[in-house]
Amino acid sequence: MLLKTQRLHIRPIQLEDAKAVFAYRSDAMANKYQSWVPQSLAEVTAFIKRNPTQFNLPKTWFQLVLTHKISHEILGDIGLHFIDEQGQQAEIGCTLNQKF
Repeated sequence: MLLKTQRLHIRPIQLEDAKAVFAYRSDAMANKYQSWVPQSLAEVTAFIKRNPTQFNLPKTWFQLVLTHKISHEILGDIGLHFIDEQGQQAEIGCTLNQKF
């Protein structure tokens, strides 16, 4: 799955993204309203490995990353939480890298 805009690509998170995600997600001050602030690169890697590969599974979070279309730098991530068993209710969370 790859969504494209004029400036962004939005795609599922991958293990290769761990270092870039850790760089902005581990900043406790920037992520003070987030429920998850990882303490190590290993924690981010484990998080990515736990991420479901199938979209719209009840009671799961599906994690995507926002990347710059040209540089491919990770600008942030989006979490989609599929809440109900019928696949009709979801919650969206977004974290942006303050560097950008």
